[in-house]
Amino acid sequence: MSEICREKVFAYNWAGETLYFAVFREEENILRTVRADGSAGETVRLPKVYDNAYDIIMVLDNGKTRVIIGVEEKGLFAMYFDLRDGSMSCEPIGSGGILYAAFFWAGGSFYLTVESRQKAGIIYRYDEQTENFVEVWRSCERYILNVTETLDGRLGIESHRYRDNKTECMITDVKERKERREISFHRASRERFCCDLGKYVISSNVLGETRFFCVRQSADNTVELLDVGYVQGHEYEYLYYSREKLLVFYESGATVSDLVFYDLAGEKEAGRIRDVIPYSNCITETGEKLMAAVFDVYSQLRIYTVDTGTYEISVVYQYEKQEAKPGLGKSKLAVTDQRTMDYIVYKPEGSGEVPAGTVCMLHGGPNTHWYPRYDKRICHMLEAGYRVIYPNYFGSSGYGKIDYTKKENKWGQADVLDIIRLGEEMPAGERILYGESYGGFLAFRVWLKNPKLWDKVILYAPFFSPESLWNASTDELSRRTVERCGRLDTEEAFDTPGALQEAVQCTEFYVIHGTEDQVVPCQESVKIVNYLRENFTWGKEPRLYLLDGAGHAGGGIRQELRREQALALALSGNMAGRGHYVL
Repeated sequence: MSEICREKVFAYNWAGETLYFAVFREEENILRTVRADGSAGETVRLPKVYDNAYDIIMVLDNGKTRVIIGVEEKGLFAMYFDLRDGSMSCEPIGSGGILYAAFFWAGGSFYLTVESRQKAGIIYRYDEQTENFVEVWRSCERYILNVTETLDGRLGIESHRYRDNKTECMITDVKERKERREISFHRASRERFCCDLGKYVISSNVLGETRFFCVRQSADNTVELLDVGYVQGHEYEYLYYSREKLLVFYESGATVSDLVFYDLAGEKEAGRIRDVIPYSNCITETGEKLMAAVFDVYSQLRIYTVDTGTYEISVVYQYEKQEAKPGLGKSKLAVTDQRTMDYIVYKPEGSGEVPAGTVCMLHGGPNTHWYPRYDKRICHMLEAGYRVIYPNYFGSSGYGKIDYTKKENKWGQADVLDIIRLGEEMPAGERILYGESYGGFLAFRVWLKNPKLWDKVILYAPFFSPESLWNASTDELSRRTVERCGRLDTEEAFDTPGALQEAVQCTEFYVIHGTEDQVVPCQESVKIVNYLRENFTWGKEPRLYLLDGAGHAGGGIRQELRREQALALALSGNMAGRGHYVL
């Protein structure tokens, strides 16, 4: 387990019919390419900049200059490689730290969108003539979710307003720096839109119903919404517009990913690929085929081809070819008479029905979900003989909208019942409960309710209670989310039964947290460990492992590997005496 993640694919994107992907291997960053037919291309060791503590988010290549865009602790930067003379330069993009960065191709131009630490939304465009990034849009009121471009050179911007948590779609003239809000939906909706050939395609997800619209703009600049249909009970993950067809990745019941093709002109579904291609936001077209780069259960990187006429699919490239394939299953658990819970099960190869034990992994959010995916941590757990379970508990996305005004729907209520029921159904052997972020809070609550179910508990970046997080965090989104979905008094959330005392003697408890976590401050983990030590008598005292300089997520590939290595140490029980600070 200590050998976890010596090599990891951490970024990839298409440039024409070539896929560029970055690999971190033995303290080196390596750039590799593969062509659309699956044949391997270059392998390039990148020069050491920023002490190699950076993530690559995009590669541009026009045949003369290769531009590698990365993010390090202080902000964005670009490495410029002259392919003619072999020279290289490295320059920052903008100034100041960033919270989030993404890229978009629109109308043949490359756009880089940034949410800065100063809470400003910024868009940069790459100018091929000057070989530089130019700022074309900035707002101190909102950050950007998506960018597209119309035929007349204007940008369509899907943005999120800070002051009221509202999503809007706008059209802006980059040259004249003028913008006008043209489309706005219900504030509770989830909106996505994409533009191509001057048409807009918009979707709105309200109360579990996904509805698609074509948007036409008349000569007097009014906007007409043409309803082209809806799908009930599904949540979409990604939209892509191709040859008069809208491609939508759906998550059905939070475990199934379908790729659906919509004929917009005919206002009907044209084809569907069921639960074969994992969710992908890295797609390109070549001829009559789509090329989708994805990470799936068995590999960090695969390339699928999809024939847009017959909807036939094939795999043309896989990065890893020697790793053992785990058994994979999807199941439902009846939690109550009215509610079921989806979960995914990974079984180690050759384990039969008697694995070494079971690891139950709880995601954060909570309004997100697990789906079948590649994860180095799971690979090592499987190699150690563990079965791994991924539940999508109450509050996960994929089940429709939840009314959080009802007390029974608040955080730490129905979701706790889900995991306790799942624990009761888990097979014999060592039982390990792991939760990250919100999942860490949930795992803490589950253990308090029924500690006898678990031999080991591991929490990453948890919080003590919703009320405690609301008081401790300076992150605006965290506080708003707690206010809307989960705020309960600490006393109401904790009703520790006396029977716990005899149960904790055989429980191992590990808590891991980054010292620079701004979303959930590390003091929350200190509070949890203090609470555990003060209220219970332990055979082996709970351990706190602080990762110096690590945030809630991100922070470069090294920080990600450190988090995974800390989890591996906790799983093996070798965490004692390690780390920045052990309480």
